[in-house]
Amino acid sequence: MAMFRKLPCPLTSEEMLERGQQLAAVQEEADQLEEARKAADAEAKARIKRLDERAARLRRDIIRKEEDRDIECDVAHDYVRGLVTVTRCDSGEMVEQRPMNMDERQATLITEDGEDVALDDADAPESDDAPPEVKKAKGRKGRQAAEA
Repeated sequence: MAMFRKLPCPLTSEEMLERGQQLAAVQEEADQLEEARKAADAEAKARIKRLDERAARLRRDIIRKEEDRDIECDVAHDYVRGLVTVTRCDSGEMVEQRPMNMDERQATLITEDGEDVALDDADAPESDDAPPEVKKAKGRKGRQAAEA
């Protein structure tokens, strides 16, 4: 009665070369799969992050019972009082009122030929409800103009 057993046998030079090529091919395939797994993990993490951010926005909207939307607003500059007022166009509700910054305080006029001409606070009409710094500026310029 005959039987087969796995027993050690020396490899020929050709078999060694063949095994080396097989090993390189197997390692290359494993490296490619590892890279594909990393890319898939990165994509999955990015998708999970986007979903978590969306869930956070939805949760915030539910808690606040409102959401932020882009709404057209009108920006009005009150040079007499030195204020900028932002008003919603859809409801007329004032959403912001703040003091003008230095750039906003420098008004411009457009002449008939289309040229922009600077208008300073001294040229703005006087008002009793103007902030003190506006009245003070007008007073200095007014005195300077009277002295000249």
